[in-house]
Amino acid sequence: MPAYFGLDIGSSSIKILELKGDKKVESVGMAVNPVGRSDVDLPGEQRAKISEVIKGLLKESGIKTRSVVLSIPEALVFSRILKLPIMSTPELASAIKWELDQVVPFPPNEIEVSWVVIDKPKKKVGNEKMKVFVVAVPKKVMESYVKFLTLTGLEPERIENEVLSLVRGLSSFTNDNKVSLILDVGASTTKMVLVEGSEIHMSHIVPLAGMAMTRMISETFKIPINQAEEYKRTYGVDKQQVEGKIYNTLNGLIDSLVVEIKKVVANFSNMEKDKRIEKIVLVGGGAFLKGFTSVLVEKTGLDVVIGEPFGPVEVTEKIKASGVLYATTLGLAISE
Repeated sequence: MPAYFGLDIGSSSIKILELKGDKKVESVGMAVNPVGRSDVDLPGEQRAKISEVIKGLLKESGIKTRSVVLSIPEALVFSRILKLPIMSTPELASAIKWELDQVVPFPPNEIEVSWVVIDKPKKKVGNEKMKVFVVAVPKKVMESYVKFLTLTGLEPERIENEVLSLVRGLSSFTNDNKVSLILDVGASTTKMVLVEGSEIHMSHIVPLAGMAMTRMISETFKIPINQAEEYKRTYGVDKQQVEGKIYNTLNGLIDSLVVEIKKVVANFSNMEKDKRIEKIVLVGGGAFLKGFTSVLVEKTGLDVVIGEPFGPVEVTEKIKASGVLYATTLGLAISE
């Protein structure tokens, strides 16, 4: 029996996934998030609703283990890539502490810090730097997740930020050692992660995503939110649909998203002058938005491809077709 399963609590949906030996999807499930929030520091009634959904998914999927790997929304953590001189582990711990003191608005005793060295030159022959991905989580946030899992009858195997899970879940698709910009367009946020193989160069999160699009349609056409969501899913941002009215409505929001993408591209170009971004890898619910891929190609000038998280993993065709929704959940279920 697998040692643990992955649990991804998104603002629009809750997903679980269990693997057998990292090569086969053993169990999977998805349900609507009844409270529309991805954090768990909630009033008791709302927390109980999310708990009941998770229990229902576990029962339906047949997952027996109660050990879980859970993701924390990127908006609740502080993460960054640090470039530091090559140093020993004790020296690294001190350097990271000093760096975090400059940027994290919490005292050191109120955060939990973890890091992973993502690139370390084999030899020190000049001014080579090592790259370290550092994550700081407020202890109150971590404690709220541990308490929630306990109330749900689950035991945390590991709790990590979404970027690590997302990159791990797409590793089989981005392992060509070319630089890719992962664009995870969810309901409440869009995550951007620059990767080269499994190496993370930078990450960025913006509150421009699916729900913002739905609200804009609702306000423009003066229709209920559920009808606006249906319009978005039916017509997308295809210029040929309904005389381009939905596209025109959402064009400004998409332009704002593209501005953020171009900022990431420009920052990377300044950091790595001898490298360039080869493509955008689109995942999340936004990947299903009709016409979105071609609009991104037009506005960014980059190739845009739909991510395929499952790759070599054995899974049913039905779940594989929804793979863009499971990138983070798959990453949670994969062994570190």
